[in-house]
Amino acid sequence: MSFRILEISNPAELHIHHHQLEITENEDTYRIPVDDLDIVIAFGPEIRLSTNDLMLLAAKKVLLMTINHHYLPVSMTLSFVNHSRQSEVMEKQLSLSKRKINYIWDEIIRAKIRNQALHLSLAGKIGTADELFSMIPSVCYGDRHHLEAQAAKKYFSHLFPGLNRRTYTPINSCLNYGYSILRAEIAKYAAASGFLLAKGIWHSNQYNAFNLIDDFIEPFRPMVDEAVIPVISESTKLSSSQRKALASIPFNKCIINEHETTIVNAIEIMILSIRSYILDQSDKLLLPTLLSLEHIGSIIE
Repeated sequence: MSFRILEISNPAELHIHHHQLEITENEDTYRIPVDDLDIVIAFGPEIRLSTNDLMLLAAKKVLLMTINHHYLPVSMTLSFVNHSRQSEVMEKQLSLSKRKINYIWDEIIRAKIRNQALHLSLAGKIGTADELFSMIPSVCYGDRHHLEAQAAKKYFSHLFPGLNRRTYTPINSCLNYGYSILRAEIAKYAAASGFLLAKGIWHSNQYNAFNLIDDFIEPFRPMVDEAVIPVISESTKLSSSQRKALASIPFNKCIINEHETTIVNAIEIMILSIRSYILDQSDKLLLPTLLSLEHIGSIIE
């Protein structure tokens, strides 16, 4: 199983030889088994690799992501040939009934608010956490009461007072980088499971090629928020140690289907459960529950 997230931020030449990714920076060459790689992040100018290498990475289900100076994703290379029933999944996704759309979205929002409340509880903000917990039973009919927005306003006003997500701040740099990592993981598994990424369950921005990813990431956002708090500094430019800590988020722990596992495993389990529901193979969705922060060793190079 792939377990490494590799960031390349210096000018470099990348080549694949004998199942090894070779990274040449100046006079130094490093080699990493391609089978070990989960995501490669290209962050900076003059990082070069061939179309053949891109094909080989895609064949091994290694996602290549480029990010900008605000730590937001600019592009992602995804493999679309890994799922034998891709057309069936896409057809079912495009023809989902309103009842099924509402059910999926309501379950996602309940899980998101629950995880926000759990995070506030861990942060000692018990009163606001209780307010969010009390909202969960009222989420219904495609969140017609807009409880997601109400919960988010309460959550962020107590977690990051005064935060404006559209500004360039140290907090937003960390959040952007962490969310970018999870978006890449979710995109990778959703594409491999046969989903059409531009077609959201709820998100429907015509200029967004990843509406479905913005649906699927919602229950995991509080897990990023939790990981961000210990690494925030006074600079908008993230250090290598900050990026390393944030890139390990997929390997932190959570609960899904009453079992403890890594976030990256939970992403796959959740996506497969949604696919089964869409294909009328199951009537139950499996969604993640936040645990207290736990990093597991040195993941990113």
